[in-house]
Amino acid sequence: MQLLAFLLYKRITAYFSIRYNWKGLVMDALLAALFLFYGLALAMLYDYSLHHQAPGLPEPIHLLSGMACSLLIAPTLLRLFPGFGLKTTLVSPHYPQTKPLIATLDLVAMGLCKTRNAIYLLFLLAFYNVSYGLPSGTPATLILLLAIGIVMAESLVNALSWRIYFHTLILAILFVVLLWSIRNYSESVPMELNLGLMATLIVLIGLYFLFYQTEMDETRSSSLFMAKPGAPRGRPGTSRRNRNPYLLVLAGNRPFLIVLGVGLFFKLLIMAVFVFNKGYTLDEALSRAPFILCLIMPVILFSYVYNNFWGYFYTVAINNLITGNDAGPQIRLYLYFLTPAFLLDAVFTAAILMVRHMLDAKIILCYLAMTALCIPVGIISSFRKYFFVPGVFDFQQMRGKTSRFYTFSLLIPALLLGFLYNEDRLFAAALAAITIIAITLFVYIHRNKQSLLSKLKGNFFS
Repeated sequence: MQLLAFLLYKRITAYFSIRYNWKGLVMDALLAALFLFYGLALAMLYDYSLHHQAPGLPEPIHLLSGMACSLLIAPTLLRLFPGFGLKTTLVSPHYPQTKPLIATLDLVAMGLCKTRNAIYLLFLLAFYNVSYGLPSGTPATLILLLAIGIVMAESLVNALSWRIYFHTLILAILFVVLLWSIRNYSESVPMELNLGLMATLIVLIGLYFLFYQTEMDETRSSSLFMAKPGAPRGRPGTSRRNRNPYLLVLAGNRPFLIVLGVGLFFKLLIMAVFVFNKGYTLDEALSRAPFILCLIMPVILFSYVYNNFWGYFYTVAINNLITGNDAGPQIRLYLYFLTPAFLLDAVFTAAILMVRHMLDAKIILCYLAMTALCIPVGIISSFRKYFFVPGVFDFQQMRGKTSRFYTFSLLIPALLLGFLYNEDRLFAAALAAITIIAITLFVYIHRNKQSLLSKLKGNFFS
């Protein structure tokens, strides 16, 4: 308990240090204001829909279902976006503490003690205190869903950090079952629903402690794997002689693969949900939710991974910076490492659209134009601003952030295309403008290679 209280004290005092955390305080204040406004607006809309069944207005039960989904999804989504952090070892494996105590410290002091969790609770309380006529048991349901979302988010990060794929699969199944259950919110008996959610929360907490690992466990398992008797030992270089060296580098960078996999998974999941639920044609879907075009485009691939590219491959970048004085090799490597991920994104996106018969010439042109913009923006961003990410999984904090400026520079054009998708002339003009901007940026990169290289050297060696 003393260790837990000390960790909580350190986190709280560090957070409220205006000298070192004024940016974080400002951003959290804005996020709290946004969520507070969102909660009040939902409450007012719920009250109005309860008393005025106007055409086109969502029914109260649909609003509650949306509220429940947001409380379940938001903790996981914001835990992994816009930066993905692997678990940090809190206590040395040689320190005389039990694994359950270390897992408790990790869950409470590092997981639950987060500002955004308090903001979620503020959002929920604002909705509950302003709404009238809520069904019985609604507050308990919403609080349980929020708790499940938070614990599931921490469990998912723990499972990904320690490569516990069985735990990851269990969490994914529970997540899908809960989402399906929320869709039938109106058909559930409040007492039975809350008891089921409480049992789910207890199971999640139990799974968290059951699958929790420490650095000592991982070191031991890795040693056993490396020393496995009878393992084939070919001559060095013979088994990989004919393999693509760039693919080998990508395949050997676990943090990069984890973040890339998480980004693509969330893109495909959210895209599939909107495409399959919002309409029978892409025009119909975009007329209801224009922002989903941001998900169809490769924006997440670039903003989540490739705007921070040299943070993952810092050893490769340093090697080129030391051995050469030209940005050309850096840019070529960027494109070599981008190609496999981009092909995956394009194939998966096309497959989902083809299944729903939504792949047409307009969306292909849109994808090509946004890709032409994303590539130079990603190159410039990776040379100008990156966040250090250990290339070797050494159980230190890994943070793969990206520049918000460059992220929004990709989101805004994609969002604009979504709003203009059904306006043929304006859509064509927007595509032409994006293409011209992309070509201009390519020319800028070609003429300012030395400037980009100097900026990258300053970031690495200053």
